[in-house]
Amino acid sequence: MEQINYAIGQVCPDCSSAIPFNKGYVSWCDCGYNMDHSPSEMTDSKLNALYEKLGNKRGQRVFQDLVSHKKLRQGISFSKSLAFMVATIVHLISISLFLLGLYLLIFHINSFILMAEGLILLGMAWLARPRVPKLDKGEHLISRQDFPFLFEAVDQLADAMQVKRIDGIIIDDEFNASVAQIGWRRRRIIKIGLPLFSLMEPEEQLAILAHEFGHISNGDLTRSFYIGTAVYTLQTWHELLNPVPIDEYDSMGFFEIPVYYFMAFLALIPYSVFLLLVHLLFDDSQRGEYLADERAAKAVGYKYLISSMEKFQYADTFYLKVRELAVRKNSLNLFDAVHEQIKIMPEREKERLSRLAQLETSKLDSTHPPTFYRIQLLEKLKAAPSTSAIGKDTLAMMQKELGTQQTRIQEEVIENYRFVLNMY
Repeated sequence: MEQINYAIGQVCPDCSSAIPFNKGYVSWCDCGYNMDHSPSEMTDSKLNALYEKLGNKRGQRVFQDLVSHKKLRQGISFSKSLAFMVATIVHLISISLFLLGLYLLIFHINSFILMAEGLILLGMAWLARPRVPKLDKGEHLISRQDFPFLFEAVDQLADAMQVKRIDGIIIDDEFNASVAQIGWRRRRIIKIGLPLFSLMEPEEQLAILAHEFGHISNGDLTRSFYIGTAVYTLQTWHELLNPVPIDEYDSMGFFEIPVYYFMAFLALIPYSVFLLLVHLLFDDSQRGEYLADERAAKAVGYKYLISSMEKFQYADTFYLKVRELAVRKNSLNLFDAVHEQIKIMPEREKERLSRLAQLETSKLDSTHPPTFYRIQLLEKLKAAPSTSAIGKDTLAMMQKELGTQQTRIQEEVIENYRFVLNMY
């Protein structure tokens, strides 16, 4: 049994109890004081900030709505239909800007003013054109020849879930996993974050992959492309119309003031439509995550999916060890060091992480429902396959293949940390 130490004179300000102390770890009280000691993350976009706000307001309602239904899959909702209509209008406006600009250039070559307007419209149409995700410069697809068992496992999982097989796999240094459609050919790419997968059992790794395949099965990628490009267009229009903040002006002339506020008013139009789209899509996006969980549980079992979610708790542990090795320039194996750190972690710290995961505010990122709700729904459904989709030997060999990438990923994640460190 683990011996609990108590810091001399350290008393909880909320309940006046003595606070247990473990050197190097957060000191927290059983009443909840100082339990969530991690610094709040800065939202990196207006979209993430809005998702956080909506999640706090509507997250529980979406969960209760799903719990009350025997089946998670529901028909096309009014909000989803309206979102597609709004996105279609945005795309039609973009096309109209392009056609009008082309018309002014071709049929009004004798009017300098109209030709200039045509060029401006074409420029706006070009800036707001639909964009497709592309591979970053540092991202490289692995080959089937080098990772035969990984591809075999992924292909068998796709067949078991009755979805089209993926076109490629990327192994990167993110503490996450994701699926995306790349390029105009819409190639399906699975991204495997080795830092996360290195902490998981093979069945848990498969559960995460199954969740990503669940999004493919739901058609989430197709919807996100059509509406996502409309959202990007609205953001572009807002940036083009929105004037420089007024406090950045040294001085403003008499005639500049009404122009400034007129442009600010125009910029509110695309931004308001942007907000409307996000509001319309929020509930559907949350349901998509729950539905992807259900699909994954049916393929690999709900218990493995739950235990895989719990491994996300160790993200801070991983990055603290990255910082330690980067600063000290230690030659230790990063992944072995993280495993050892988790192994010697006091039970009280593990309990803190477990309690954090059960908070309604705890989620994998701003777009996901609270992990607590996801686990509750999985335990209610208790979905599990009748037989294993992939053999244990294949999973064991898949894990070995992933292990061959540890040196490369360790170099990348430490180099990235040092780069960021040198910027400040």
